[in-house]
Amino acid sequence: MKIEKIDANHIKITVDSLDFEIFNIELSSLTPDSPQLHTFLFSMMQQAQHETGFNPYNGQILIEAVPGKNNIVFLISRIDADVPKPPRKVYKYKDKTFTVSVKHNSADNPPVKSDVSIHMAYRFDSFANLEQGISMLTYTLLRKGAVYKMDDNYYLIFSLNDIERTKDSINAKLSEFCVPLGCKRNMKDHLQEHAILVAKGVNLVKFAKLQKS
Repeated sequence: MKIEKIDANHIKITVDSLDFEIFNIELSSLTPDSPQLHTFLFSMMQQAQHETGFNPYNGQILIEAVPGKNNIVFLISRIDADVPKPPRKVYKYKDKTFTVSVKHNSADNPPVKSDVSIHMAYRFDSFANLEQGISMLTYTLLRKGAVYKMDDNYYLIFSLNDIERTKDSINAKLSEFCVPLGCKRNMKDHLQEHAILVAKGVNLVKFAKLQKS
């Protein structure tokens, strides 16, 4: 998945076949009311918001899908950020146009902000141990993580918000291959400044699949 911010009100997301495979979506049988499609679109918009700061919940959003040979390009536009009524997402795919209501957070009911600066971190002392470690995790979980390389070590991190309920299970699966570092505040910022990003999100899933092939 490639996400590009065109300007404050427009982004472009290019999605390939592997991205759809992860969400168990068959393009040949794609329908507007498909639960898999809605789950994918929600995840796609969350990822776009995380990477670009584009807020899909502020106003009405138009999403246009342009099929290519091996991918689909989604063009997302914010039509009016000041619309007072609950917004609707408008989706177009080939000759189909459909809308889906989305929850709107009004000024009277602001979203609860969680601390995204705290991450669970795991240090691997070799690439081989990293390979074995990520092979123990599901693709759904890996989509929420990122791997960095600093000096001779590899660091796998997850936002604590994403794995709060499953962190004990993850620790048990990974402890044989790494050193669990526990909860670290600003760990991501530190790695972004001092380490090299190996893979994150969907690219981390692709990385994991390559190791298994």
